[in-house]
Amino acid sequence: MKKAGYLLLLLFVVSTGYIHPQDSVTRRFYSPKYTFEQLDRKPVDSTMVFNTMYVYTPKGYKNSNKKYPLVYLLHGWAGSSRDWKQNYDVQKLADKYGMIIVLPDGYYDSWYVNSSSKKMLQYESAFKERIRKYIEDSYRVDPKNRFITGLSMGGHGAVTFYLKNRGYFKAAGSMSGILDITKFSDKWGISKRLGTYKKNKKIWENNSALHLLKSYKGKKQDLLLFVACGKKDFAFKVNESFNKEAKAGKVPIFYLADKGDHNWDYWTSHVDQQMLFFSLVAQGKKPDEIKKILKL
Repeated sequence: MKKAGYLLLLLFVVSTGYIHPQDSVTRRFYSPKYTFEQLDRKPVDSTMVFNTMYVYTPKGYKNSNKKYPLVYLLHGWAGSSRDWKQNYDVQKLADKYGMIIVLPDGYYDSWYVNSSSKKMLQYESAFKERIRKYIEDSYRVDPKNRFITGLSMGGHGAVTFYLKNRGYFKAAGSMSGILDITKFSDKWGISKRLGTYKKNKKIWENNSALHLLKSYKGKKQDLLLFVACGKKDFAFKVNESFNKEAKAGKVPIFYLADKGDHNWDYWTSHVDQQMLFFSLVAQGKKPDEIKKILKL
């Protein structure tokens, strides 16, 4: 896959105009096209692609005044907001579970972090200050039921956002998540965002789901996590480590280790279960009930 450039995150959710959400309609929000040279004022060999964020509203949304649970569904490395749209019927999920589902663009390898090496690439801040605000202002979101999940890089992003923003998200999930980026310090352009691991260990650990989880050990827990990973997945070991750390710290976690690899066959066969988990949490189901229904 040819590598694309990056769009100024500060403009992540600036749209060409507000469009009222309707039933069964995917909304696209575009921001202006920029080249990396215009942003960084340095010559580069690629042009930044336009930003698209897909927002799905459930059936009945248009003709009601009720507030709906919200789910952010993040894509993986080398992908875009189109990935889930192209590989799965997201509208069907929104209708089935009565949820607003948002597909933000995490770009090719943003890793959903604030880059310590590129000041223009502050994804985490943009997500908190721009994306979330736009969604909350534009859609009828139930503030008591906000959720986030994703695949691979997106699983990492979902869990780290959750652990860093307690009180905003009620629960989080992950599919094949890279839940300890420190174990992949030479992979997938992470060092371009955070610097080398050898020289920036603290920064890496502050952006590692596993290391963030360790900070909750011994504290009163109100976390709710559902982590799934296939046993043939190269990320399986870090998912196992995450589960063990959660158990050691008495952090409530629903963990699924089953057949599967790091691919769309696995993710498309597990995303419905992630949404079911969020739906059960929104309904106020107890952990034992959730575990039984999810067949874990």
